[in-house]
Amino acid sequence: MTYGPPTAPSALLLTSLAATLLLGGCGGSSSSAPSPPGAPTGLTATPGNAEAILEWDPVEGAEGYNLYWAPAATGIDLENPDAGDAGWAPMATSPETVTELENYEDIVFAVTAVAEGQESAPSDEVTTQPAPGLSGYSIESNDSTLPAGEYSLAGASCGDRIPVSGGIRASDVDASQQPGLDVQESWPDQISLGGGSFQNVWGVRAFNDSGEDRDVTAYAICIDPPDGLEVVDRDIFIDSGEEKTATLECPEDSGLVMLGAGLSHNLGGAHPDVRINASEPTFARSDSWTFRLVNDVIATRTVTLRGLCSLPPRGYQRLGSGGPSVATGEYAHESSSACNGPPWADPNTVVLAGAHGGHQAHPAALRLEQSYPSEDGTRWHAGVFNTGSGASGVTWYRNPLCAIQDP
Repeated sequence: MTYGPPTAPSALLLTSLAATLLLGGCGGSSSSAPSPPGAPTGLTATPGNAEAILEWDPVEGAEGYNLYWAPAATGIDLENPDAGDAGWAPMATSPETVTELENYEDIVFAVTAVAEGQESAPSDEVTTQPAPGLSGYSIESNDSTLPAGEYSLAGASCGDRIPVSGGIRASDVDASQQPGLDVQESWPDQISLGGGSFQNVWGVRAFNDSGEDRDVTAYAICIDPPDGLEVVDRDIFIDSGEEKTATLECPEDSGLVMLGAGLSHNLGGAHPDVRINASEPTFARSDSWTFRLVNDVIATRTVTLRGLCSLPPRGYQRLGSGGPSVATGEYAHESSSACNGPPWADPNTVVLAGAHGGHQAHPAALRLEQSYPSEDGTRWHAGVFNTGSGASGVTWYRNPLCAIQDP
């Protein structure tokens, strides 16, 4: 909808007030002007793609409502409601959809009630940021067998779409049973098909020390290339026996968020023997991913961290699920909370990237054995084994990223 008032509401009110004063000064009616209605309450804004849906509670006696909006950087000016990129909708009704908004920009809204030519004070303001949701979202999978005693490659393809996350699940054992896998590489990659054609994949390499061949399913979460897509890489070095925490960040002050990240080694498929104790979104940040790795061999290892950044898709959130503690020598398999559960009311919210991590207060004793999305794309599952020698357990977390996919 396009709104363009001939006269701002505040100007109408000033005209009405001036007429009332003039009548009073000339011996006109001495009856007082009606009181304005109460200010609306309960204003909420639900963002969409270049739009927002506004809802508010009804005001007793109100004949209509005026809805105002403006970029948060400039704020709402009731005296000039349509100046610049601001706008207003006279006689709006709840719910009201405001279109043609700028994506990735904070927009502030307020609403007033109107009755008998009087306009109320504005409601409390609310701010929201329109943005497109995930386009082309799907979970792709590929089945294979990891031979016993070998370090093997599995993976799933996104074709020409973008693999933002992925993982692996042992398909021939119950989820609660330890599969005996040691996942040491999990990363987005691009492979050549020849003739200038490429295929985007999420690769996973794991060592199978279960003593038997293991049937597995590899997963890739795929989306269409989002706005502002940028691939970031960083090489780190881990000395023999070292436990190392490293972060991968989107470009500084770019406004980009981390969609997902992974790691690989430069050993040409040889077993690196580097455990992934944690791979998760950095706490309290949206533009960074944190890894906690342990080098169990007598050699320095080079690890390549790779992530994908973009402008934030609609509903982008970090979800946290903690506990229980994993005792030394035990295996635990847990899932995250549902991305489309409270406080995410939108049923189209899905898991964007999976994560796991042992609590920083504990030794980096966890070994990642499984990590994969649920079939409906709303949760992330992970299985870890506590390799430590101490008596205490390790508290661990599943902290996936969630976002809304466009229907």
